[in-house]
Amino acid sequence: MAIRRGPLAPPESATDVFEVVARAGTSTDTTVSTGFPVDLVISKGRNPSIGLGENWGVFDRLRGLNFLKTNSNDEELGAPAYEVGISGFDNNTAMPLDAQDDDYGFINKSGYNYSTSFWKRAPNFCDVVAYTGNGTAGRTVSHNLGVAPEMMWVKNRSVSANWAVYAAPLGATKYLILSSNGRTFAYDGYWNDTTPTSSVFSLKTDALVNASGNTYIAYLFASLDGISKV
Repeated sequence: MAIRRGPLAPPESATDVFEVVARAGTSTDTTVSTGFPVDLVISKGRNPSIGLGENWGVFDRLRGLNFLKTNSNDEELGAPAYEVGISGFDNNTAMPLDAQDDDYGFINKSGYNYSTSFWKRAPNFCDVVAYTGNGTAGRTVSHNLGVAPEMMWVKNRSVSANWAVYAAPLGATKYLILSSNGRTFAYDGYWNDTTPTSSVFSLKTDALVNASGNTYIAYLFASLDGISKV
């Protein structure tokens, strides 16, 4: 199911929608000041020799206390089986972190140094869309980016599967794999040879983007003068 919300105004300052923080983990409950309600978190331990610090942990408001790894094809995992490092998404200007002390070490494990980026969904900048695949070629998914996305990351949450990446300069017949160092591939099984628009993106039938009954998350990005550049 795609979750939509009403249109908002494009941001006028990058600090209204994006913050990157370098900090040391504490393994204690704490908060990180962001200045805005957070919708997307991407975090990396900077000393990978400790535990599983080589992983990039990804969280978003739509999926709650579940994580994905941009460097891995693993399916979605999360609480209560794992200490995921965040306490939840609220509407405040500080992101709550929990007392993380397991080997994933994405955000707040003592002994790690972190680089963590915090994102707010906003028109012309960034959007997050959750949907369920239907296995039908030509299927469209609605979004609220307000412009045609210049880049999309799509992940099958149900099974182990690579991240499919759409990049506007490559067109809708090619793709990249976020979780791989592989080259660009020519294939229309993802984007149905259809350029995304300001309101929808199109899918074909490949399991990475549209297997019937599988759940997916899509991160959409665009360039906005003075704010972001894809």
